[in-house]
Amino acid sequence: MNERKPTEKEREATLEELKKYGREESEKLFKAKTKSDFDERNLASGNKELLDKSDSELFPDEIEEYTEKERKPKIIVNNESKKQD
Repeated sequence: MNERKPTEKEREATLEELKKYGREESEKLFKAKTKSDFDERNLASGNKELLDKSDSELFPDEIEEYTEKERKPKIIVNNESKKQD
């Protein structure tokens, strides 16, 4: 167990290498491949009246995912055992 401690210059060099590697990798990670349609870094704001409207009022042209009938739960009750009088 004769491990030698790195010198101050070696520590600084290693630290600089790690910083350089971190900068390069973070640029790769966070650099957008395409430009977004809106700026995500600013404050999001909007009209007060829009907050009170439902999605169907805001987007009337979009098709509903489910019809009213499909949204209702289907409950099937088996009462045959009670009818045997």
